[in-house]
Amino acid sequence: MPPYTGLVLCLIGLSASARLAKSRTPNYCCRRFELWPGEINASGNSQYLANWYTPSHIVNGFLFSGAPRLSDPV
Repeated sequence: MPPYTGLVLCLIGLSASARLAKSRTPNYCCRRFELWPGEINASGNSQYLANWYTPSHIVNGFLFSGAPRLSDPV
């Protein structure tokens, strides 16, 4: 079992508990899974796995995680 499995399960449980405390369902209830709707001005555009900012987020992730390693390559 991977070392962080317990931590991930605890975070999922905390998230579900927080949703239940707010009188919401503990999971996604729409039964509709889409990667991206393809509409930039859609009302739920930020609620999907990917949007048109995704490439920028990936590049920034590599830059922000790589910059400290380049400055101190120990």
